[in-house]
Amino acid sequence: MNTTHQSQVSSIYEDQADCNGITEIPTERDGSDSTFVIVDSAEMELFPLMSPAATDDAAVLYLEKGEVTLVLDMKTYKLSKGMLLYKVPKVTVQLLSFSEDCHFKVFCFAPPFAISGSMPIAHLETITVIASNNPVLILDTLTAATVTVLFWLLLKKANWEENAQSHDETIQHIFSLLMLEIVSSYKRNIAE
Repeated sequence: MNTTHQSQVSSIYEDQADCNGITEIPTERDGSDSTFVIVDSAEMELFPLMSPAATDDAAVLYLEKGEVTLVLDMKTYKLSKGMLLYKVPKVTVQLLSFSEDCHFKVFCFAPPFAISGSMPIAHLETITVIASNNPVLILDTLTAATVTVLFWLLLKKANWEENAQSHDETIQHIFSLLMLEIVSSYKRNIAE
């Protein structure tokens, strides 16, 4: 991992008493329980200090604007524009604070969602192993633009009503493209 990446990601142990948090409002299609949830911070309700939570899903948080401070597995990370955080399953996470101009998107998914979408298991395992030690990625300009578009597509497709099978397949293909971008970014960061 390059030293620029390490210096731009702030990982510190600190007291969390006076911070703010966010509650996500999950969207469900047709009232059915889905294997994924996508959330846009512009549609979230803000409130003081969110309790830490460990979930069985994995999640990708992409910060488009502003700053976010969160605790992931007892380490505090301060993220800024263009950074991506990959949360592996069963890890405790707590959102501590965020800037007023903050805008981010989160895609949470159960591992079976990735596998059923033809996501190569090797890619998912690679991301999980790397993200267990290095959950934050600083994206280059082209990758950041690609990730922004893929999140936009995921959000739009999740809210469109279509034939259930083709709808889910489309979302899984977009998700697979997102995961391939993440794998590629991790590989570039490791090579540098």
